[in-house]
Amino acid sequence: MNGIIDLDKLAFYFYIPAALLFCLSIKGLGKHESAQWGNILGMVGTAFAVAATISIAYMEEASGGASWLIVIALVPSGVAGVVLAFMVPMTSMPEMVGLLNAFGGLAAALASFGTYHEAVDVPETWKWSTEPTLNVNTWYFALYVKQIVTYLGVFVGCVTFSGSVLAMLKLQGTIKKRFEYGGMHIVSILTFILVGVFLVLFLAFQGPDTIQIGAGFLALGAAVSLFMGIHSVGAIGGADMPVVISVLNSCSGWAGVLAGFASENSLLVIAGALVGASGAILSYIMCKAMNRSLMNVLIGGFGEKHGGGAASKSKGDGEALVAKEINVDELTDNLLDAKEVVIIPGYGMAVAQAQHAVSKVTDILRDQGVNVRFAIHPVAGRLPGHMNVLLAEAKVPYNVVYEMDKINPDLPETDVAIVMGANDIVNPAAEEDPDSDIAGMPVIRCWVAKKCVVMKRSLAAGYAGVENPLFFKEHSYMLFGDAKKNSDAMVTKLSEKAEKRGKKVQQNNGKSVNDTDDATAALALSHDSRAQSIEFPLPTRWVGVLKERFPASEKRVALVPSKVRELREAGIGVAVESGAGDGADFPDEMFEKEGATILKTPEAVCDKSEIVVKVNAPTFAPKAAEGAPAGSSETLYPPKDEIAMLREGQTLISFLNPRADKELSEKLAQKGVTSLGMDAVPRTTKAQEIDALSVFGNIAGYRAVVEAANVFGRFFTGQVTAAGRSEPAKVLVIGAGVAGLAAIGAARALGAEVRGFDVRKEVREQIESMGASFLTVDMEEDGGGAGGYAKEMSKSFLERELALFAAQAEEVDIIITTAAIPGKPAPKLLLKSTVELMRPGSVIVDLAAPTGGNCELTVKDEAVVHKFVHIIGYTDLTSRMSGISSQFYGTCVSRVILHMTKGTSTEILEKMTVTKGGEVVFAPPAPPPPKPAAAQKKKESADAAAEADALKKPKKERKPMNPTLAMLLNVAVTSIACVAVAFFVPFAWQEQVLVFVLACVLGYMLVWGVHPALHTPLMSFTNAISGIVLLAGLELLVRPNAAGKLGGGEGAAAQAVGFLGFFACVFASFNVAGGFAVTQRMLAMFVKKE
Repeated sequence: MNGIIDLDKLAFYFYIPAALLFCLSIKGLGKHESAQWGNILGMVGTAFAVAATISIAYMEEASGGASWLIVIALVPSGVAGVVLAFMVPMTSMPEMVGLLNAFGGLAAALASFGTYHEAVDVPETWKWSTEPTLNVNTWYFALYVKQIVTYLGVFVGCVTFSGSVLAMLKLQGTIKKRFEYGGMHIVSILTFILVGVFLVLFLAFQGPDTIQIGAGFLALGAAVSLFMGIHSVGAIGGADMPVVISVLNSCSGWAGVLAGFASENSLLVIAGALVGASGAILSYIMCKAMNRSLMNVLIGGFGEKHGGGAASKSKGDGEALVAKEINVDELTDNLLDAKEVVIIPGYGMAVAQAQHAVSKVTDILRDQGVNVRFAIHPVAGRLPGHMNVLLAEAKVPYNVVYEMDKINPDLPETDVAIVMGANDIVNPAAEEDPDSDIAGMPVIRCWVAKKCVVMKRSLAAGYAGVENPLFFKEHSYMLFGDAKKNSDAMVTKLSEKAEKRGKKVQQNNGKSVNDTDDATAALALSHDSRAQSIEFPLPTRWVGVLKERFPASEKRVALVPSKVRELREAGIGVAVESGAGDGADFPDEMFEKEGATILKTPEAVCDKSEIVVKVNAPTFAPKAAEGAPAGSSETLYPPKDEIAMLREGQTLISFLNPRADKELSEKLAQKGVTSLGMDAVPRTTKAQEIDALSVFGNIAGYRAVVEAANVFGRFFTGQVTAAGRSEPAKVLVIGAGVAGLAAIGAARALGAEVRGFDVRKEVREQIESMGASFLTVDMEEDGGGAGGYAKEMSKSFLERELALFAAQAEEVDIIITTAAIPGKPAPKLLLKSTVELMRPGSVIVDLAAPTGGNCELTVKDEAVVHKFVHIIGYTDLTSRMSGISSQFYGTCVSRVILHMTKGTSTEILEKMTVTKGGEVVFAPPAPPPPKPAAAQKKKESADAAAEADALKKPKKERKPMNPTLAMLLNVAVTSIACVAVAFFVPFAWQEQVLVFVLACVLGYMLVWGVHPALHTPLMSFTNAISGIVLLAGLELLVRPNAAGKLGGGEGAAAQAVGFLGFFACVFASFNVAGGFAVTQRMLAMFVKKE
């Protein structure tokens, strides 16, 4: 029959639908809704490929007596895999994945070893061509390439097997310490050299007469490879085992690829490439989440040291830090009173088996109208996505489980954050201590929540061995003990208290909240129900909100209705002047609904309140001198003297400009008012939650781009139309503070080509990370000043700076300037001559207009045109977005008020205080300490030399590579790779190389589309399809010259190949059946909140 049909081609055609099903299955794993069907498609594809392989073997009449061997090889091990898949606890899933990695690597190694004999016995299959002009050297070269691939397949498979077994034992806790001894890296290098030596000796003995010697060196190489896997993984700490498992998962795929090349099986190449790409991407994700390189992990990683369990630590100055404790009763009260709760699970939750109790806590709180969400760090647990699987097992809906990047922005508004058995992933040292071992690691910022409760047995350090300052943060509380016992106690307490309180969320037009599938809608309904059921406590003090009257264009308001509710719930009364929120679309009715008292006049508000809040500085009557306005009045007289309404002992919170407006500060001091400047918040991590200046800067930067787009008469992004093509707009942003970075982000989002400039060298990385190019001046001088602001630069630097801007003005379409120096007029950076270099229709938006402007032609509060260049000097950009500005500002103000009433963050409040006790007490941040004289002199000499060199040889600005050049470079590299394939790859493999490359690209694209919550099922699924290496085992098992005593053939070599094929099928069958079964089991656990 083989003479009628080319069975090799027939097999290839059968493998095409199987490969397509594998790709569709990974695509299906991208979403929860389609994940189970994706796994089923993978099963179908595997079954189709196995059936096709066996059928073709019978068509070749090659199976002989091997039929019963196929059944013995596939069925028992497959059944064992399925049984284990349904018995393994979800907490042991990392060990299960490690076992599947091991068997996948071993099966690939056995299959590669078995294909060794084929090249010797049937050399004709390795000729590049049938052309008679090719000599024997060509065949020898092809043979050597094939045997190198065979050796590498054995090498990678053995390393994967032994390394995975050891990693599994480490995850189980059977082996707790990593291998450490002197000269360890030298042993690793020598082992690698030994592998290379055996490869050379293996290649030296090829041919029918030396097959046994070659096989012997191949076996020695395999033995050394097994040792290398153990030695390499043994040196890595337990904390890094999740990354190691991902790397080994990738290696099992590459071992399958090599086995596919050795056996000329395209489906093995495709499946192996998909598995390899998956493991590589997951390894990258985990390393990125730890801010470490893969090489750093593989050479040893973190130490094994752990902190002690003391109840207190030292600050470093002798004073002890004591962690505040909380009990279950207090915590449950806090949870029931909360609106927003975030639970952050770590591996400690899994070890304690507390996920089911946590699920019950979630159900009770949701019934009480509390919005409960979960925050998952990429390296929480022992595998990517492991925490998601554990929560799914406990029936926690997957749509309330969020990734770290999505939950972090919401944490400042979270009432209670619960850290359950996590440590390093919530360690503030990653952000606050540049010398920490985990510095730069992305973490879940739970310490910015209103209250953070850490459930942990002790204050011991995490796997990284780094002490955790979270335990001693101002809003942090420790709940010591076993997570399971504490969670069970919480369930009991919450059930009792919820029963007493009654269910707050009942019906909404006959439909309960739990029947909606939108968490946000449920929260809104619960808040509405609570607004009608909660009686606010009697006020212990009053806060007054005044309407903004000056300047007349001001639309913002100092507090918004949602923040009024928070203050009322804290026992603080709120009096709002009628119409205060109209400009921001917050009518009086909204304030009243949230518990505010509406008063008609500002005098009545001030009389009733101990604390008065505003956005802009309070107005006062101008001096009667030549009719000129004074104080905070600017171009017009203020309509009211607001300072006169205040009384001695009262507190004022607003923007005060204490660095420049000395007269205002004096008047407030004379009045005996305690004033806090919202523009005097210290630039520290702890104070970020009330940094209104940064909030407004962000909004102003965004709005600046909107204003520029409104005036600019062309596209921001490049466009191709039927009438022609337009190039992207070129935008220059001067100053990379909060406003500048926001402007860069907005301009980039609109498709513009953006350039950024700042005198502070440390912001270069921030600018480039947003996709903009960083411009520099040809002079070594750093502009970093106190508090993160820029300082005044030298005269020579300014001259070069102006020259740079003049050169840029000829190229760019839009310039946005944000440069400011606290307490001083804005520097003039765009001269009239520079503006005149810009093309007609260009736009300048000057965000420094309030302090004089960065452009010589800027007119405050106006938009002017000079020689067809539009210059915008509006000072009310944040007011033009009054709704969001008021919302964010109100959040900052309400936090300040709550800190004042609770007596917390006193150090920050003291630095914000401008007047107190009849005196001006504000002290601006001290300038950086001067450098030592010798060092300063040396630097000045260096600067002078650098300046002279720069004058002689101007430094070229670094520009992004031309797109056309980049494309040509890619084409050139691709062409060279193709030529290399043509000259150095056997002809029979060139088709497979093409398939391999395409499979890698496709795998890369598909795996990135998989939801992070499904990464653990993805790993077990890829282990299943890596088991497709059993196709190579089947070919070895049923081949006529390989049956030996197993199948009726003859010869020791044939018998050895048969044994290798048999055991390759055994281990691969376990992988296939066990991998698909455990994947289906996990996917069935994921449910959506209904």
